[in-house]
Amino acid sequence: MRKRECSCEGTGNIYIKIDGMEYVDQCYCVFLERKRSDIGELFQNKNLLNYKCETNKQKENMKKIKLYINKSLYVYGEVAKGKTHLLAGIYEELWLKEKRVYFYTESQLIDRIRSEKIKDKELFYIFDTEWDTFIIDDFGKKVMADWQISNLFDFIDELYKREKQVVISSNYTIETLEEKYGIAIARRIDQKCEHLEV
Repeated sequence: MRKRECSCEGTGNIYIKIDGMEYVDQCYCVFLERKRSDIGELFQNKNLLNYKCETNKQKENMKKIKLYINKSLYVYGEVAKGKTHLLAGIYEELWLKEKRVYFYTESQLIDRIRSEKIKDKELFYIFDTEWDTFIIDDFGKKVMADWQISNLFDFIDELYKREKQVVISSNYTIETLEEKYGIAIARRIDQKCEHLEV
């Protein structure tokens, strides 16, 4: 288990011993820089500890997140309900658990898939198969052409078949997502994820 503290004395690396062997690992300060790059400065220091649970629903959601921290989640609700804060917190908790996590907005993901498709690479090649978890923020926000929806389904379907953990945030219910992107994507997400309304 990693620690939520910087102890590298500016090197970016920490040294840990496991069964008498010494290993080099990434310090928390390096992770925070990566988090800033992935999510933005506004959410760099957001985590589950500083998420304010002011309503009973928020308290219940926090219990569910801690319970489902190693499972796939579909976090949905209206704009400005703290979904990205929750995803930033889940991202950090998974890093502390030594999980290998990718974080993308939907728009970044679509652009990445397109660039790799142009290079004629296998779709899943864009993510090393050793990565454990994929976090996708703002799902359903983008207006997409049919070919983009098709590529997105291929990606979601690969996550499903390879049993990769995925955490998705969206402003839309599964039913509304189906209207936007079709039944195939909505059904895959519905089958794979626990639902969390915020």
